[in-house]
Amino acid sequence: MAVLVDSGIWIAAYNTRDARHAHAKDLLAKAENPYITDFILDEVVSFLTGSRALKKVPAEKRMENARAFLRFVQKSGAVDLVKVSEADFGMAKTSYENLPFVLTLTDWTSVFTMKTLGIQKLLTFDGEFIRLGREEDYRFMQVHGCRNRA
Repeated sequence: MAVLVDSGIWIAAYNTRDARHAHAKDLLAKAENPYITDFILDEVVSFLTGSRALKKVPAEKRMENARAFLRFVQKSGAVDLVKVSEADFGMAKTSYENLPFVLTLTDWTSVFTMKTLGIQKLLTFDGEFIRLGREEDYRFMQVHGCRNRA
């Protein structure tokens, strides 16, 4: 079954200092047919490169991790990279502006890309997706990875 992997999973997997590192690596090892969107890719590379949360990690190591992740996605063939369509972006923007969920614009693009591609499984550490999945229009999502249920 195809699975969209959210940024938090990738970030934890590529950051050995993350408390969820081992859990993220385990989730990814078990993921069948993983997908990532171009928006998630950008979010992960940006975080790994320059997040204040990683200020104790030397700049060279941050760049090494970010570049390793980018190479993995682009060249390994182990993950499918999909571009968020204009239509999905439009629906994401409308939802971001109008719905009462604490999700980023990138999160909303993930939801609509999943719906468009027929992907039902989402690997994430973001519990807000669980809350969203309780709503009738979003019950197609099966959220995995969260230890803390929203």
